[in-house]
Amino acid sequence: MISQCMIVKNEEHNIKRALSWAKDIVHEQIVVDTGSTDRTVEIAKQMGATVYEIPWEDDFSKAKNYCLEKATGKWILFFDADEYIQSLEEVQKLKQLLPRIPRHTMSVAFPLVNINEKGEAQSRITQIRVFRNQPEIRYRGLIHESLIYNNSTAITATYFDNLLTILHTGYSKEEHQRKDKVSRNTDLLHKLIEEKPDDYNVKTYFALNLIAQKKYDDAVVLCKSIFKKENFKHVEPGLRVTLEIGLMQYYLRKKPEHCEEALLMLYNQGMSWNASHPDYDLLLGNWYLSKKDTIRTKSFFERAYSKLQSYNGYLTLVAASSFEDITNLLISLCKATQDLNGVVKYSIASLKTNKNQIQCLMELLYFLKDEIKTDNDVMKIMNILSSIYDFSTHKDRIMVFKCAEAANAPLLVGVLKRRLTQEDYKLIS
Repeated sequence: MISQCMIVKNEEHNIKRALSWAKDIVHEQIVVDTGSTDRTVEIAKQMGATVYEIPWEDDFSKAKNYCLEKATGKWILFFDADEYIQSLEEVQKLKQLLPRIPRHTMSVAFPLVNINEKGEAQSRITQIRVFRNQPEIRYRGLIHESLIYNNSTAITATYFDNLLTILHTGYSKEEHQRKDKVSRNTDLLHKLIEEKPDDYNVKTYFALNLIAQKKYDDAVVLCKSIFKKENFKHVEPGLRVTLEIGLMQYYLRKKPEHCEEALLMLYNQGMSWNASHPDYDLLLGNWYLSKKDTIRTKSFFERAYSKLQSYNGYLTLVAASSFEDITNLLISLCKATQDLNGVVKYSIASLKTNKNQIQCLMELLYFLKDEIKTDNDVMKIMNILSSIYDFSTHKDRIMVFKCAEAANAPLLVGVLKRRLTQEDYKLIS
């Protein structure tokens, strides 16, 4: 049995979706409302959820733990109202997964993608949203709460990177303005700093909150203390990377005095403890791109691309949301530096991300046609194309055929032509 739990306030825009996506796999849906003044409670009750209304006491953990006390399932799905799994197939995969989890595993974690108001991915992180319903597992922290075991240690998790993806709309500009999260968080963080003046995790959250308020000068001053070696070592890895990347993004946008010096400091600091993470190279590459430094731009973007291929960490990742942009920029940089092997390599990578890029396909075939001298060469290229396109479909056969014609690759055109059907010819004409 699975219990879906959530705490809400003024979520009438999200609550229907929040209660719909999991309805077929859970046996109960528990909603704890902390003071809504809109139709959130009414909609939740209409949809069959059990709703509890409690006063808000400036403590996220207290509200979440109250919700856990009401749950009766063996597993908890604790998603925020602005988080959901979009695919019905993925929802069923989640249901099928839980009975197979080893007994010693207390929780499971999945990729969470932050999307903007257009539905575009902004960043990716791995988060725990599913865990066993045990009285020893509870939330701790007024804000940015985390799950702990026996009131002392963080719970262990098994990570599943490819099973499903959680989508989160809460940090889109529209949602941010509607909920006024920054103002709410500021009050709670002030309270936390008073309680824990030497806690550098709290100070890091406060610095990130200052960045969200665009109080960059104040954030930079606070970071001088946070980044001291004796302090920074106490900051959780997830917060470290979020702060370093957040500051690098600020310097790229605003370009204040000594911008490059600050970017290099953050880059080198990140490399000292987090060298496999692609975002540092991506952002420094963007800086050199703005300076029209082709060689350095290409070098850092190639590093970002290479790291992204093998990255299996759980920390916040911006590069994953711009993979197609990275490969397309690398194609242009390889052309500019006469790196033809690079053009082919990154064109294939870009098409595997989005195979409908006709211009990219034509350029790939244009560069490959000089390699076609024998039937064996044609088959090698067909093997490459078959890894991208489904030649059992009209659309893919016709697209590749027409691009090969445009690229003036006659041997390849001949092979592709033999694959065309009468229906294909009708569609072409």
